[in-house]
Amino acid sequence: MTKVYGFAIGAVIFAITACVSQQKTVERNVAGLSDIIKANNASYDTNFSDQSKARRLTSEQIRALASNKEKLNLQDGRLILDNDVSFESKLNMIKRAKKEIRMVYFIYSDDDSSSLISQALIDKAKAGVDVTLLVDFITNYGKLDHFKMMAVEGGSKLKVHFYNFPSKRVLEDAKYMTLPCPPDVPNPTASQCRDFKAAPMKALESSETTPFSKMFLAGLYGKNGTALKVTMGYGAGIDPAKLKAMKNETDDQESAIIFDFFKVAREAVSGDPANQLLAKIKVSSALASEGATLNPVLTEMTGRLPFLNADAKATGISHADEWDHLTDYVHHKLLAVDGTEFQLGGRNIEDSYHMKSRLGSKGKYIFMDTDFYGRTAAGGTKEIEASFDKLIRMSPADLTTVQRVIPNDLISNPEQLMKATGYCLQQAQAGKVPMNALGQCIEGAAPTIEGFKNQATRIATSKSEMDQSRGRYNTDYLAAKKNAPRDHFRSGPYTDGVDQLSSSDLANAEIYYLENVAYAKNGDLKRRAGARVGAEAKFNKNIHAAWYRGLESACSVSREEKREVRVVMHTAYLFMPSGMMHRLAKMMNGDYQDCSRVRITFLTNSIETTDLNVINIFARYQMNELIKHHQGLTAAADALDQGNPYRKAARFFPKLDFFEYNASSVGTGISLHTKISILGDDMIVGSANADVRSYYMDTNNAVLIRGAKDFNRDYLNYVDSILTDSKKSKNLVGKYLDMKPEDIQAENKVLLKYMLARWDKKGKINSEKQTQILGHIDNIGAKISNTTQRLLNFRGDFEQLKYQENSQSGLSSLERELNSLANSFDDLFKVL
Repeated sequence: MTKVYGFAIGAVIFAITACVSQQKTVERNVAGLSDIIKANNASYDTNFSDQSKARRLTSEQIRALASNKEKLNLQDGRLILDNDVSFESKLNMIKRAKKEIRMVYFIYSDDDSSSLISQALIDKAKAGVDVTLLVDFITNYGKLDHFKMMAVEGGSKLKVHFYNFPSKRVLEDAKYMTLPCPPDVPNPTASQCRDFKAAPMKALESSETTPFSKMFLAGLYGKNGTALKVTMGYGAGIDPAKLKAMKNETDDQESAIIFDFFKVAREAVSGDPANQLLAKIKVSSALASEGATLNPVLTEMTGRLPFLNADAKATGISHADEWDHLTDYVHHKLLAVDGTEFQLGGRNIEDSYHMKSRLGSKGKYIFMDTDFYGRTAAGGTKEIEASFDKLIRMSPADLTTVQRVIPNDLISNPEQLMKATGYCLQQAQAGKVPMNALGQCIEGAAPTIEGFKNQATRIATSKSEMDQSRGRYNTDYLAAKKNAPRDHFRSGPYTDGVDQLSSSDLANAEIYYLENVAYAKNGDLKRRAGARVGAEAKFNKNIHAAWYRGLESACSVSREEKREVRVVMHTAYLFMPSGMMHRLAKMMNGDYQDCSRVRITFLTNSIETTDLNVINIFARYQMNELIKHHQGLTAAADALDQGNPYRKAARFFPKLDFFEYNASSVGTGISLHTKISILGDDMIVGSANADVRSYYMDTNNAVLIRGAKDFNRDYLNYVDSILTDSKKSKNLVGKYLDMKPEDIQAENKVLLKYMLARWDKKGKINSEKQTQILGHIDNIGAKISNTTQRLLNFRGDFEQLKYQENSQSGLSSLERELNSLANSFDDLFKVL
């Protein structure tokens, strides 16, 4: 999940999304029980003759979604809850490798447990095994020296690639942004800047980068304030005096604020009038929360960003979308070895996921998580490996490319960078260096300043640090684990045999590999951004497509087989995209006919256990509306019972539970990171959260396990052991039924104080800012509540709508409005 760079970043996120206003009320075509009662003169019709009955999710349909067209024939398969067991499993898989190792991870750290994995990969590469590692670029750019060290140590057999490396147009924009506007024009307009920059941009056509553009991108991706200040102040020509409010030393929080602000400011000059108005409100909100950081550059910002058009060219993605999706992540977690073994799930390569406790004061969280390990006969995972290779071809940036385009040498030496900047300015003032060559001067002077650590020195340091980390793990951590007074994690299966597919399951189950990826279904690897509700499969959001069809299928199976069916979402982050809310509505509103034998259970983090407070804050508004909608159906059924004493009213809607973990049970600093869903006889285990970001922005992977009856039963027993123990979890349905808007507002104040104590260590958020943030939260919450209400009461089917945004002819006005509303909901809240 997205790493949070301090509470200040949360404040900016609040501000960026706070532009949303209440949608106007439209006539609702409500599917609730009370309306059915009215339509039938108080008689209850169980035939639902005007509704299409729920469809089963067939194996053929799953294969159409899956990356493997033939089911995985496993010889062994198991869930791994224990952090140490997961780590040891990965390490042993690497050590067993004979030919090939493929790995893709959102986070690949250089900490203690991860150092053992890095060394094992190096050892295998030296032994002749082909090692290919794909990591998220923006998340891991700061550890570039570590990956260089691995490549140097491993030799030609160890290759590192980066997902979502900046495109050619973003590289062009970086050149544009770091050129000055006309110096003799105060506060130049966008057109004046474009005219002034036209000649130098033409001269730079054959240049991939400039010294300042490289430095700017390194500062942007490396969250380095020094590099950003130098490039904005002396490349773009923004008056350095107006940057004084920003500290001289690198400040990760301020740098991250600038990173987010660049995306918002981009929208303000996008050329699209509708987007411009929205963006200007966002900019104003951002300034209200972070004016001390942003005000010094705002007055110099107008016209200095590139003019972004909205056309889609060769990349298959519009210019504006390239910036809007700059922070899309590869959220896959996969280790695949020799065509026979794989492990995936929620765990990244980091101590948080592979240890039961931290060493010293490093980090804040230890995660409760779940991986799935599978083993097949030789060649059985070839389709999983082929899918991995597609990700590499889609995002081909390797270490050589990164070092050429966005070298990290200067941001790794911020003191020398500042001294070189001062020296070159003196040279320019003396007429010895032209101002348009200032970037080349800084780039050349910094390495000559005492104390500059070149790449070779940094690689050697990284190797030494890796060796020290391995030593700490092998001595301190293993000793601490042996003597630990308390173990928050199970060191074995939940009960005998629960964590492993039984022989019966191995013989009868169907296992498929699902992915959310950012390229088209037809195999064209050109990147595409986002998704549209009702067209998840068309946009290759296959995990979500399986979720949505699985919800429908649960109703079908329960009705046709006249048996109880469980739906469980055991997920770290629960802020559902509009498509999922729409499917829940269809289950509740009778659109799938009788779903009364289905029980839906959500189990997620509480505000005390989560590492992402902002998810819980806004999810409360969504869950409040869902639970109250469900209660409205229950109340209508109860009213019908009273009017008809001779029989119990049929309840066609499913049962609903919502549980959160108790912090007192899991322990301080322990947070849920699992992503498992049960959909009747199907289980999905993987990396995708039940939130908008996982749907709209990031890649994800999972296995769908169909018909593993023993496996499903035992996992449900494990979940129920948490739900039925009040020490471990709490059921919040009753709380939300009693909650009024003023109660949520009062709770927001308490939560804000809690977050301030946790994140705002420097006391930047004063009382005035707190009031502004609370106002933003209220506005966003109102938007969420309104959207959720209307999605819950919509009788149409988004799957029947044309998924192209600009082609909705033939739709009713309500369908057009709600289709737009659902998609804009995902657009606005994907930043969470």
